[in-house]
Amino acid sequence: MMVAPSNFIVGAMLAGGHGARLGGVDKALLQVGGQSLISRLSQSLESQCNILAAVSPRRFDGKWSWIADPGEGPAEAIVSALGEIHARWPNATHVLTASVDSYFFPANFAQGALGEMSTTGASVVTGRFGAQDYPVNALWALEETAFSALAPSTGNRGRAVRALLDGLNVAHADYSRPDGKNPFANINTVGDLITAERHFLAATDAGQKSADAAN
Repeated sequence: MMVAPSNFIVGAMLAGGHGARLGGVDKALLQVGGQSLISRLSQSLESQCNILAAVSPRRFDGKWSWIADPGEGPAEAIVSALGEIHARWPNATHVLTASVDSYFFPANFAQGALGEMSTTGASVVTGRFGAQDYPVNALWALEETAFSALAPSTGNRGRAVRALLDGLNVAHADYSRPDGKNPFANINTVGDLITAERHFLAATDAGQKSADAAN
């Protein structure tokens, strides 16, 4: 997907997580299928976004802009991203937030979400797989959401991303895959990591067999 000239989308890669159940590793740098998770996510986002920014406690070596994550959970990370993007890129129209460990993140997320916004008038479209919503993975219409998200909170929103959606016009877009895999699968445990590695190993094996058959 090429970004339409009327839209300026900033991809906000939410990369502040430290995998407590994975030994406290920096999730963004975790290698899966021979690539770091943040590199894999950036490849899914780069054709959908005009600019990519890593939202994290520290800068990464790479071609991405950096937005400081206050370290208080994904909701506050999203608030920081919306506010900083609104201030830094005045021509930005949308923010696409994505969890760094979503290793199947859809390459057509922005296209589907923009279509849903056009149909429903929603100011936020969250990802959905079947009956499950994934509000961290969402497209935000910046003008309609930045000031609402930045309004003073009665407390630390921390991990409660759904609290940011209160009072906003929210829609959902289903990104079910033909192979039935969850497009928003993420990595929280060693078991999740093994599952992800098996997927990419199987994909590599299948590609090699196809190449061998063609020769």
